[in-house]
Amino acid sequence: MVGRAKDVIIRSGHNIDPQMIEDAALAHPGVLQAAAIGMPDDYAGEVPVLYVVPRTAVGLTLDELTTFIDARIAEPPARPRHVFMLDELPLTPFAKVAKFRLRQLAVEYRANQIIAGLVAGIGVICDDPAAKEIQLDGDSNIAPQRLEEIGRALARLDLRIKGCAGGDEPRER
Repeated sequence: MVGRAKDVIIRSGHNIDPQMIEDAALAHPGVLQAAAIGMPDDYAGEVPVLYVVPRTAVGLTLDELTTFIDARIAEPPARPRHVFMLDELPLTPFAKVAKFRLRQLAVEYRANQIIAGLVAGIGVICDDPAAKEIQLDGDSNIAPQRLEEIGRALARLDLRIKGCAGGDEPRER
């Protein structure tokens, strides 16, 4: 493996090199940029997800790209669980891909999936640099039992709600 150790995606004990996923995506003529990261998963720990910036002149569909990538990655656990298209990848001040921001987006996506099944009208924002803490966005009148249930579901993803300790009411922000 090459690259930074902290970028390795660990899915159920398998170490997955994000560069391999990115290279498979970049081999497609419709992909301008690609970045793979691990998204929290309550069963596997992390699953690989891919963010791509499509070339503007080429019509690119998610189904086409997913099929293309799957054909180039032999190991099924290393295939991206989700592929997201962005207009541009977030960059650091040094013009490198800001993978921490992509992790935040993945956490928001996964936490929103969980919360949507538990409470209507609530969204998630993740501005934590470590992508371990989220904020609930929306109706602030969540029953304490429901908030506790949300907290337990998020804890299985190694996430917690910002401003909540245990099942306590959210503190002022």
